[in-house]
Amino acid sequence: MGLVVREKLIFIVLVASVTAIGLLVVRQRRIETVSQMTRALEHARAADLALWDIRAALALDVTPENVRSMSDGLGPLAPLPLSPRAEMGLRDVLCGAGGK
Repeated sequence: MGLVVREKLIFIVLVASVTAIGLLVVRQRRIETVSQMTRALEHARAADLALWDIRAALALDVTPENVRSMSDGLGPLAPLPLSPRAEMGLRDVLCGAGGK
């Protein structure tokens, strides 16, 4: 009779050990996922900062005087014609929603 109890106890310890190992694996995967998410967010933030640096540099370079000097060599400039649909939208904005 003592042998059966011993086998049951060993079985219970093995099942508990396998369950604990499974839980540790799940926990480790969650930690790795959070770490990957953090790295991705840091990468996106760095890209955002670089984009803002580029925008700031462009804003410094694109002044009305610079645009005029760049366009002088292009010859006479004229506005692009709007499509009828764009004209209707612009009329709505300028004259109100009715376009009257």
